[in-house]
Amino acid sequence: MLIRLGLFDDHDIVRAGFRYILERHSDIQIVAEGGTGREALDAVRQVEMHVCLIDLSLPDLSGIDVLHRLRERSSPLRIIMLTGYGDVPTAVRAIQAGAADFIEKPYDPDALVAAIDRAMELPGNFEPMCNPVSQAELLNRAGCELNVIIGLCVGHDSLFIRQSQALVTTLVTKDR
Repeated sequence: MLIRLGLFDDHDIVRAGFRYILERHSDIQIVAEGGTGREALDAVRQVEMHVCLIDLSLPDLSGIDVLHRLRERSSPLRIIMLTGYGDVPTAVRAIQAGAADFIEKPYDPDALVAAIDRAMELPGNFEPMCNPVSQAELLNRAGCELNVIIGLCVGHDSLFIRQSQALVTTLVTKDR
């Protein structure tokens, strides 16, 4: 399957680097690119894409803002958030907002392509933010060694704990 990809970063040289890496893969086609959040939102309306790489820090809207707006539209697009200033709380916020993955710049080209492939394995909606396995895998990739407190949904406690490599404390809430 040909993966139709959007690329949105406010630095031309960074986009050129991504293009150089991704154009070497015959199964990935860059169909839209730009340097602002508004350009990303416009492109999503005009061009069919499967995956979109969006920088966290764009000049007009943050990558998280773009994610929220896409979520409001129930867009099936899988978003991979990019940042040069990554930390675990930011990665968790991105995943909670609906990102399929979170990649720090500078990035390993093989890890980037693997993240795109993983994103394509996800359902074409925002299920990743509610998927305990995806959340645990994100924290594991981020090297999280923190004690993670999670509010539990039915059935999510054992899946998250089983997949997490960090210490986990569960906070159980009761439905009223």
